[in-house]
Formats: sequence, C-alpha cells, structure tokens
Amino acid sequence: MTANYSTILRYRTLALCGILILTACVIAQHLHAQDDIDSIIHQAEIAYLNADYETAISLYTSLINVGVKTEAVYFNLGNAYYESGDTGRGLLNFLRALEYAPRDIDINTNIALIRSRRVDVQDEVVPFTDNLTALTATTFRTNELGWMTFIAWTMWFMLASVAAIKHQWRSNLIMPLLIFGIIVLIAAILYGGRLYTERYRPAAVVVEETTPVLTGPDEQRYLKIFELHVATEVRILEENNGWIRFVLPDGRQGWIQRQSVEMV
Repeated sequence: MTANYSTILRYRTLALCGILILTACVIAQHLHAQDDIDSIIHQAEIAYLNADYETAISLYTSLINVGVKTEAVYFNLGNAYYESGDTGRGLLNFLRALEYAPRDIDINTNIALIRSRRVDVQDEVVPFTDNLTALTATTFRTNELGWMTFIAWTMWFMLASVAAIKHQWRSNLIMPLLIFGIIVLIAAILYGGRLYTERYRPAAVVVEETTPVLTGPDEQRYLKIFELHVATEVRILEENNGWIRFVLPDGRQGWIQRQSVEMV
C-alpha cells in the first residue's frame, strides 16, 4: 500500500513538474514573440520618421500578416501609405483602423482629409442600410452595438417578467417598459443594419489611379460607362471571375476588375 502511494505521488510530482515546465516554455515563447513584435514596431517607426515609407509599409504589413491587427498598426500603415502618395491604400487602412477605434479623433480626421481631396466626391449615403451603418460607424464597433442590444433586451425582459409576476407593480412599470422597448427596437435596427451591410454589401476602396466601369464583367463584350478614381469608396454586390459589381452611394452601379479595389 505504501509502495503504491509512493509511486502515485512520484507520478503526480513528475506531472506537476511537466506542467510547470510547459507553462514556463509557453510564457517564454510569448515574451520572445512580444519582443520581436516590439522590435518590428520600433523599426517601422524609425523608417517612417526617416521618410522610408516603403520599409515602414513592409514592416507594418508583416505585423498584420502574423495577426497583430490593431488600430495603431492600421493607422500607422495608413499614414505610411498616405505619405508615400498612395491615398487609396491610405484611406483603406484608416477605415480598417476605424473598425477598431470608431471614436478616435485622429483616425476620423485623416479619413475626412482624404475624402475631401479625392477626385470622386461622395456626399450622400442613399440606401437605408448604408445610412444605418454610416450613422454608427464613427460611434460604435459592431460588437459594441451587439452588446448594447443584448443589454437593452435583457433589461426589458427583466422588467416584463417582474410586471408579469407582480401585478401591483404593473402601472409603475409601463413607462420603463415602453422606454426600454423603444431602445431595444432602435438598437436592433442599427445592429441588424450593420450586420446586413457588412455581410451583403461589404465596403471596398479603389486603389488604382483610374479604373474603367463597364456595364458587365467583360472588357470585350460590355461598354465603358464612366471611370472611378483612387480612394473612391464602393459597396460590393457580387463577384464574377475576377470582376465585381459595385454600387456607389448615389446608386450608380457597374463592373470593375477585382484587382482595382481592396476590401475594408
């Protein structure tokens, strides 16, 4: 009995040591990876300050490729592209940064700056779902809207449950139920509109200086109807063999080559 207990204790000790060693290795690897990331960020910042925008772009892009996707990385990448003269990819990365930090003043300022200087001026967002998205794009992240909707619905459900159980409280709960019901409805509409737009009408930015817009997905068979210029924002409706059908805020549609735009 004593021998069996000693054997079990020995195995437990070995298992515990193994877990501790594995944990230490994971922590060490994480710290080493963080040091590498910090080093790349530092190199990118130096390259940007030295006006070596090509190197800065390469370094920030390498961070994104390994999963370091933050508002700071996208913002700095956007700045590097903008300073290098690539306003399309500058705007693209500012919009990506906006998804992480919709209330950031610097991000919104840079977006407004490029929008004011691009060739194709776009003032209005006509479609209803796009209007809903634009209404909250600089205020809330998509997951924040989702949590707001869930919390508002939970509060309404709790009040409704109390009203159903405590009959004597119903008259006092009518107004709170009405208020939270309206909040839930508004939040659900905003959240639903955002989800619909992101899924079925994803945003994209033109990254080529000019790109011809055709009536169909073939240069030989379809006519050119107008041109889009760099930094124009579009909504993608469908893709077909290297071509995309898009819609502009004013409702105009057409086909352009997929390589001329990048998805936000």
